Amino acid sequence: MTDLKIKFDLKKATENNVLLVEQILKEADVHQYSVSKIYTAHNEIFDLKDVPQSCASCLHERVTRLRKWHELYLSQVQNESDETNNDNTDNDKVFNLELEEVGGVIFKVSKGNKGAVKMASDGSVVKAGTYKVIDGGEGVLAVQPNGKATFRPE
Repeated sequence: MTDLKIKFDLKKATENNVLLVEQILKEADVHQYSVSKIYTAHNEIFDLKDVPQSCASCLHERVTRLRKWHELYLSQVQNESDETNNDNTDNDKVFNLELEEVGGVIFKVSKGNKGAVKMASDGSVVKAGTYKVIDGGEGVLAVQPNGKATFRPE
């Protein structure tokens, strides 16, 4: 895998950046490349001002960097999730829920019906929104952009 020699801060990753990179990677896996998407994401994430170029090697290099950044991002999120799960107190409960349109998620309850969702079980980021729980409880899970979530029983 290519080494990332460009400096970046994973803590500055926004939900939009992550979603855009995931979309780019899915398209790249089937050899569909959008020059503007790739350069927009690459420049924003790595704080660069590269001029878009459509040559195959340029696109491939940037997609490779974005893929490595995404792997590092998911690794960081997983580590934070593991730390959170290891810090469970008697009041903390962890539930595996199946949500419509998302699939499996880990929901850590910290107080009452409030808690946090770090990521879906497939490693993807759970977007902010309201999701119907289809397995693991009857109700709705409302997720905020920062990952905080509230379970509302039905």
